[in-house]
Amino acid sequence: MEKVVNSLSKSLRACASAISFTFFGIGGLILSYVWFPLLCVVHRDKKKRELACQKSICKSFRFFTLFMHWLRILDLDVKNQERLSQRHGCIVVANHPTLIDVVILMGYMDQCDCIVKSELFHNPFVRHIVNLAGFIPNQSEDLINLCQQKLSQKRKLLIFPEGSRTVPGESVKCQRGAAHLAVRCDTDIQTVRIHCSPIALYKGSAWYQMPASPMKFTIEVDQPISIMPIIEGSPAPATAARRLTRYLNSHLQPNVADK
Repeated sequence: MEKVVNSLSKSLRACASAISFTFFGIGGLILSYVWFPLLCVVHRDKKKRELACQKSICKSFRFFTLFMHWLRILDLDVKNQERLSQRHGCIVVANHPTLIDVVILMGYMDQCDCIVKSELFHNPFVRHIVNLAGFIPNQSEDLINLCQQKLSQKRKLLIFPEGSRTVPGESVKCQRGAAHLAVRCDTDIQTVRIHCSPIALYKGSAWYQMPASPMKFTIEVDQPISIMPIIEGSPAPATAARRLTRYLNSHLQPNVADK
């Protein structure tokens, strides 16, 4: 009997997942071709337009997260969530266990810049969103300067330093890109740890492979900190980036207590 109940629960959540991602796609089209063009009319100033678009994305992501909660796909326990909405120019770095991590985190922010794949600027579904929101293409030759400009305006920049979703059961292994960026921009960092159990939407899984019970996200948000005590005494930027990467590897493990 228990197997039948579990099988039915998984099937119902797979249907709910299909509904939610369809809803997400429709919402993206509405933002791209209806709401954002209206914001362009209202906000002629580029900076104000970017911030208005980013706030709309964050609010939309929050609504989508609540919609998934209502469908019993997920539950959330976010510790110190108010730290995400603090106006503090820094790089937010988080581990990346699931497909919807960026959606969940941005849903608790009022503003968030992102470095996104360059091909998204040619995707008909999201190109207007990433362009008007001022998101930064990852292959831009002016990447460092663009990030410095955003951070100097006390804006937050979200990065997942692993580069892709964590393989379930494996430790967090950060690439050095985020650390190099923090060192070059001489900016603070804010670490966020995400734990999900039962896990779904992980690397290699399909959107319809849902567990029998809701995904439970436990998210810990640290205070922004200066990177200088971590990299102090480094003879070169590359050495500083290696030290900072080691720090991120240890502090982004989901079982690390909030500092």
